[in-house]
Amino acid sequence: MVAYTPFGQSPAPFDARSKQGRTLAEIAAAHQATARQVALRFLLRQPEVFVIPKASTLAHVVENAGALALELSDAEIARIDAAFPRGKPRGGLPML
Repeated sequence: MVAYTPFGQSPAPFDARSKQGRTLAEIAAAHQATARQVALRFLLRQPEVFVIPKASTLAHVVENAGALALELSDAEIARIDAAFPRGKPRGGLPML
């Protein structure tokens, strides 16, 4: 699966007033990281997901690269999974 611009254009998932944003902010604070770095690291841990984050500035590229230094615990991954529940899995890709 490809996660192209995985954060989209909405800042909503990173708003610390929401459950999702609070979860990311708390985990980020524990790692002295940003919420976006935590979210990116969460996605990067899955070998079947090819993540292509958007970066419009050099500072954003540096922030994205910082995600690789994070080590999320199983408990932190479980908290993120709970904050961002997945929908029902779709069927496989159509065969040609």
